[in-house]
Amino acid sequence: REKLSEEDFALYSKLRELRKSIAEQEGVPMYAVFTNAQLAAMVENRVRDKQAMLGIEGVGQSKVDKYGNDFLQLCSEIFTEASVREEDDKPQPPDASNSGS
Repeated sequence: REKLSEEDFALYSKLRELRKSIAEQEGVPMYAVFTNAQLAAMVENRVRDKQAMLGIEGVGQSKVDKYGNDFLQLCSEIFTEASVREEDDKPQPPDASNSGS
């Protein structure tokens, strides 16, 4: 079993919180919404659309139809925040507009 990085685990935890909330609202076990492995796959694969979600083992059209929008919205927010942080952490290249011609 692969381990998630510290940042990925934080993202995974947010997905687990959403799953818990949905499961409580519907009165179903959390694994009936998505399993831990499916949530981890969403993070590892940076799922951004329903087609990618369908590529996760055990995730079928009915789960995507029922829960996909909520999870995709959270994934989109999480991955956008993470990519902004990654860009901020990269060293900035020298300003190319100042190079002489």
